[in-house]
Amino acid sequence: MKFKSIICSFVDFFFPNVCMSCGQIVENGETLCDNCRENLDFIGKQNRCKFCGMEKPYCDCRNHIYYFERAVCVFFNSKTAKNIVYRYKLGFKSFYSEKIAEYMVNAFYEEYKDINFDAIITVPTSFISSNKRGFDHTYLLAKEISKKTGIPLFKNVLRVRALKPSQHKSDYKHRFSNVKNKYYFKRKIDFENVLLVDDIKTTGATLDACSKQLLLAGARHIFCLTALGGGHSKPTGKADIKKLKKVEKSSLLFIGVVVTYHLSLVIIKNNPATMWEHSSAGRASALQAEGHRFEPYCSHQFLAW
Repeated sequence: MKFKSIICSFVDFFFPNVCMSCGQIVENGETLCDNCRENLDFIGKQNRCKFCGMEKPYCDCRNHIYYFERAVCVFFNSKTAKNIVYRYKLGFKSFYSEKIAEYMVNAFYEEYKDINFDAIITVPTSFISSNKRGFDHTYLLAKEISKKTGIPLFKNVLRVRALKPSQHKSDYKHRFSNVKNKYYFKRKIDFENVLLVDDIKTTGATLDACSKQLLLAGARHIFCLTALGGGHSKPTGKADIKKLKKVEKSSLLFIGVVVTYHLSLVIIKNNPATMWEHSSAGRASALQAEGHRFEPYCSHQFLAW
């Protein structure tokens, strides 16, 4: 027992337990530091839109009619949750999948507890992306969710064409055009209710395209579950104040330019001498007085030359 405790102490020294979001050292058994835990930005169940999964003030349903029945997003794509998912997805932290899936399962039971699901299917990841990261991040999430819920997970139902442009830097309009013909179903299915799993729902374009293909493959109802929702940080009062301050600064700058212009006109109007000095004729007269000689301009001089 003493030898085991020595080994554990050795491992803890060289490989300490750190916060999943910021990387700060935390106590054993903890996954987040106190500060990051406070900044977990949950999308509340009471205010969540039952169709698109976002809070009602930021609902996506007003912009698009989706092929899926409903969607559930656990966190806003901001602060602690964003750091966790991006560290998992891009930072080779495949072991984060268990904790992220735990949050997703909690939201699943809040919203979908009355629905009998036949299958879990993931949004497919291209071979290039999986090879770059070293793992299929959506499949690992779905695998953990399948373990915790008992719903069977089905692989290779959907496929992705890898040469299509990435969604990461696209705006709202181009996200829907990018996914056109990007996904396709590989085989037919016969499921009543399907849970479609992905890590992030930005505009819902990817989930919508995959849901369409699942309906064509034979599914009858598609329900979505993602860890993050929204493409930007959650709008807050502070953010709105910052935007207003930027608008005020630009407005003040514009007003300053206009006022300066009108003041200059008033000065010139009240002082004809000043207007004469700043005119081309006035400058020419001043140069002639200093002894410079000016030849009259005539276009036929250039023709003769």
